[in-house]
Amino acid sequence: MTIRNTLASALLALVACLTPSLQAFAGGAGGGAGDDVLEFSLVVCVGPGHTINDVVEPLSPYMVSIEVEDSLGDNKYLVEFEYDTGTDSQQVLAVVIDLWVAGVIVWGENDIQAQAPEGRTDSLWFTGLAIGGDQYDVQYAAPTIQADQSIPQASGSGVTVAIIDTGVDLTHPLFAKNTVPGWDFLMGTATIVDPSDGIDNDGDGLIDEMVGHGTFVASLVRRVARDAAIMPIRILDSDGAGQQYNLASAINWAVSHGADVINLSLGSNGASTAVAEAIQSAKLAGAVVVCAIGNDSTSVQAQYPASDANAFAVAATDVNDLLASFSNYGADVDMCAPGATTTFGGQPVLAESIVGAIPGGGFAIWQGSSFSTAFVSGLAACVRSQHPEWPDATTPATAIADAVMAAVAAGAVDIEELNPTHAGKLGAGRINVFASTQLGPQAPFVTDLDSSGAVGGADLSLFLADWGDCAPGACPSDINRDGFIDGADLSILFANWG
Repeated sequence: MTIRNTLASALLALVACLTPSLQAFAGGAGGGAGDDVLEFSLVVCVGPGHTINDVVEPLSPYMVSIEVEDSLGDNKYLVEFEYDTGTDSQQVLAVVIDLWVAGVIVWGENDIQAQAPEGRTDSLWFTGLAIGGDQYDVQYAAPTIQADQSIPQASGSGVTVAIIDTGVDLTHPLFAKNTVPGWDFLMGTATIVDPSDGIDNDGDGLIDEMVGHGTFVASLVRRVARDAAIMPIRILDSDGAGQQYNLASAINWAVSHGADVINLSLGSNGASTAVAEAIQSAKLAGAVVVCAIGNDSTSVQAQYPASDANAFAVAATDVNDLLASFSNYGADVDMCAPGATTTFGGQPVLAESIVGAIPGGGFAIWQGSSFSTAFVSGLAACVRSQHPEWPDATTPATAIADAVMAAVAAGAVDIEELNPTHAGKLGAGRINVFASTQLGPQAPFVTDLDSSGAVGGADLSLFLADWGDCAPGACPSDINRDGFIDGADLSILFANWG
């Protein structure tokens, strides 16, 4: 552990549970001023009746600098510290303890890194001249999970799926329609791409190895939920790495902008209170959070946020319904989905591969639990689309996520006999889109506002009554989910008349 991480972790421990690790706070450093300056970031939750200034002002005399970088809302802040190791650590800790005891600081944590599982294990996509849209359509995962058979019953219409990842190439033909505005938390802009930067950001000797990860994930969601709206949100760089604070911010942003399903094909070995509270808030608001279990071939190391009790964790299987050799497994897993690619002589077998979109309009082969997660998110979108009446008296917002995933689990195929050494560690089994959607009613098309099975005058009347501004995702009449009920929505309604 570096000095910076020792410092931040010890402060975290003090704030969270008052662990008496006084010398570790400064990494054992002492002596005169100016020995070294350490930089670290913490997420701090301030207690009721206090402000972040009540934290900053008492600590400022002991720091080279303190900068409040951002706010998560609910009195949570990202704070950047510069600390001189020559400072008396006992005095600093005494101040922190006083703030904690007084309720000024509720909790604090290091802003740790999250990463796409494939980036952690150096799983790279493979492309070639023979890989295209046809292979994407017929890839083995589709018939395995019976994705196409479910289309008459449910195709995700009216549902928004947030892809929190490396971004999405919205110029790809797969995303020519049914996308809603997103946000790039790395650049602070609404312009979304899935870019390369030519830098080895994670220091693993590979440059831009996760470019296309978000685009690939989004395409697999769309392979199952063809009419769902994709909401691209970028928090991971081109090596697939990002910070937990941005993840918490992105989850909150997705929910506030109308996301019904949130796909998290990323994770870390460390839990985050900020992310946990964001996931809990998302679930209470009715959003389903689906997470990758990871690619470390283990059940020992929990992958977060897949291990969060309010999220749903996905493991990867292969063409034969066997647990993928790379996939994590264990008690945290809720269900499985195809995610493995068979190789022979070091080359992928096309008929037994996971095929998805990559930036530039092309397609590629990849493997990983990230992509199993995308299939499950697509199924969750299909199930959610069958119940536009939710929330209602029977299923309030707080019960929606569990109701959706109960249907996903109920339709799953039991694969324990095929995986006897992993019994009890694969959740409900491998998903079956057709079986899960058959459990619910036929989903109305997005412009069928009165759920009558046709688009006509009654729908037009409902639409015109809602004309004007609307919070994104809050009004069925906001057909393109841009926050306005206007001529653009009217055009879509008339295009589907009849």
